[in-house]
Amino acid sequence: MTQLYDQKTWASEVILDADMNRMEYGIAGRSYHVFAGGTKGDFDDLQEAIDKCESDGGGTVVVHGEIVAQSKLTIQESNIALIGRDYGSIKKKTNLNDTLLEIGVTGSTKENILVSGLLINGNKANQSGAARDIYVRRGTNIRIEKNKIFDGKWHALYFDNYAQNKIWVQGNYFLDIDTVGIFFDGLAASSGDINFIENILENIGDKGINFTSNAIRVNISKNQLSAITLGGIVITADVSLLHLCGNIMNDIGAEGILLSGPSGFTVVGNVINDVVTLFMNLRGISNGVIGDNEMLLSGTNGIYGSDLAQLLIKGNHLTNTDEHGMLFDTSYDQNDRCHIEGNLLTAVGQVLTNSYDGINANMRNSGITGNHIANPVGNMQRYGINEAGTKNHVNSNSDHGAATAGFNITGAGSQSGGNTSTV
Repeated sequence: MTQLYDQKTWASEVILDADMNRMEYGIAGRSYHVFAGGTKGDFDDLQEAIDKCESDGGGTVVVHGEIVAQSKLTIQESNIALIGRDYGSIKKKTNLNDTLLEIGVTGSTKENILVSGLLINGNKANQSGAARDIYVRRGTNIRIEKNKIFDGKWHALYFDNYAQNKIWVQGNYFLDIDTVGIFFDGLAASSGDINFIENILENIGDKGINFTSNAIRVNISKNQLSAITLGGIVITADVSLLHLCGNIMNDIGAEGILLSGPSGFTVVGNVINDVVTLFMNLRGISNGVIGDNEMLLSGTNGIYGSDLAQLLIKGNHLTNTDEHGMLFDTSYDQNDRCHIEGNLLTAVGQVLTNSYDGINANMRNSGITGNHIANPVGNMQRYGINEAGTKNHVNSNSDHGAATAGFNITGAGSQSGGNTSTV
């Protein structure tokens, strides 16, 4: 069994680092250092160190080397920092078949907890049952940052369906996870200030980021996602003040971004490449801006929308879609007061000549202005803009390369003017 070293008997440089973490995150107390010695007792030492910090009202535990978890590791009180140094690693033993690290308890909110700089190894080849790697039950001011979380058999990082506030998930690397990379679950209307920033998610077997909890002030930005089997970023809840910006996605097995439920949001500056279905799947959302996104190579439509209200879709560049560039679907009564402006669509409708449109707009009381649709020779979409609905304005758009006509404006009471078309 290894020994525990407290802050009085270990190197000053490590103590200084731990002290800095306590100052930054408001975590007071002693620092304990746990060293891997290749025995089962290593894990007992690690849990004991956490327990000591908890009984003292807070503290920092520093992991050195690889420790094999013999059971679930738990942090059940506030003011705890769990930090990796010298390749600090926690690995599931063979057939642990349980959560590797559980933070918080069901009955009360715990706060000021930091997990940083660790290698979290799910050891999925040696697990007979699926279990999460990190499970956050209920917390405030929880920071999961600069960890490598890999080889997981279920969700890598899971937040339970209780109120979760002031959550920071930043700078982590999620690799080779069988289901979801980051999963924020439940219907906790009081959750807020959620931040998923600058994470890398690679080779994920289901969704990259899955958000199913009602929340306010959610920031999902500057993440990189690649080789995701299903959706890249999927949000299916009443999320308000959503900021989804600067993410980069490649090789996505379904849609790059799916939004169903959010209101009051910005989706800006994302890059989405090589998706099997849609760049963006927009359903039942309102009061938002979708702008300046770059999207390349979609297996069906580029942007799909239904039951939309008061959206500004502006300045996006979509290229190489098999079907419609933008499809606003279902009854026009369900897409109301939207403005489609200044978008560039190139090489759309590639799968069949004279079958798909640059913009297929079933809408009402909406504006479609200043868009440019251009297709190379031999790639002939049906219409540049195919409008149906009522009282829409289709003005100052340009189209090049439509097989039937540049514009087909058939909506009751809709108006058009200043549109130009060349073949």
